[in-house]
Amino acid sequence: MSEALRIQALTLPVGEIEPADKFCRWALEAKPAPDDGDGPVRRVGWGREDRIELVDAGALEEAEEAVTLRLAPHTLEGVAGWLAERGLSPERVATPPEDAGEAAERWPDALRETLEEETWGNRTVVSVRGPTAPRIDLFFPLPKEVLVSRSRVGPFAWRSKERGDLEVPGLLGVTTGAPDPAAWREFLATLGVVPPGEDREGPLSVGDHQWIVEERDPGGIYGYAIVVPAAKVKDLARTMEHLEVDHRLDGARVLAADPAGRVVLVHGVRAA
Repeated sequence: MSEALRIQALTLPVGEIEPADKFCRWALEAKPAPDDGDGPVRRVGWGREDRIELVDAGALEEAEEAVTLRLAPHTLEGVAGWLAERGLSPERVATPPEDAGEAAERWPDALRETLEEETWGNRTVVSVRGPTAPRIDLFFPLPKEVLVSRSRVGPFAWRSKERGDLEVPGLLGVTTGAPDPAAWREFLATLGVVPPGEDREGPLSVGDHQWIVEERDPGGIYGYAIVVPAAKVKDLARTMEHLEVDHRLDGARVLAADPAGRVVLVHGVRAA
C-alpha cells in the first residue's frame, strides 16, 4: 500500500491568472479555498483538501509546478527520521512557530517558513526534488496529541484527520512527463507512490488517486483529472461550450484543455 495517502494539491503556474481562475471556477466548478487570498496566487478547490493553486508566473519569478502529497501524521522529529531513511534532504521547510527553532537546527541550509496563521498550524510541509520538475511538497499533519498539547483545535484550512479516499467532487489524478520515466517512478517509490498491482508500467497509486508518468521532455505537469458526480458532467460540458473551451464529451467524461494548455479530464461517478 502507498505510504502517500493522497494527492492533496497541484500548484500550476499560469501566464494569465484571470482566465485560469475563471476556468477552474466556472468550467470545473471549483470554489475559493478557505485559505485563498488576493494577489498573484489563487487557491481554489472542491472540498476540505483537494486544491488547485494557480500562480501568476509573470508576477512571481519563483513560480513553479508542484504536487502536494499527504502522508501520515508525524511530529517534526518523525518527519526528520522519515526523510533520513530515504536519503532525502528538504530544500524548503514550513512549520508552525513552535517547531521553527528545531527546524532551523535540523535543516540549516533549507529555506524556512513559519506558518503564523492559526489555521495553518496543524502541519509540517517539506519540499523535495525528483529527477526533474515538478517539485514535490510533502504534507505531514501533526499528531492529535501534539495539537492538543499546543491548544490548537482548529478550525484548520486543511484537514488534520488521516484519510486517503476520494473527495467527490475533487482531484482524481495527475499526469506528469519526464525524459526518463523509470527514474521518476524509482524516485516516487521512495515516497511510497507505487503501482497498485503487478503492472510496473501503469498508473501509480496514491491512496485512491492515480499518478501517471509519461515520457516527455521537459518534465512537468501535463494534465490532471477531477472527479464529479455523474449528473454534473453534461452541465460542465455546456459551461465549457459557453466559455468556448475546446472539449469533447464522451459519456460520463469530458476531455478539455485549461488556458495553460494542460489536459483536463472530468470524470463523472455515480453515487454509491
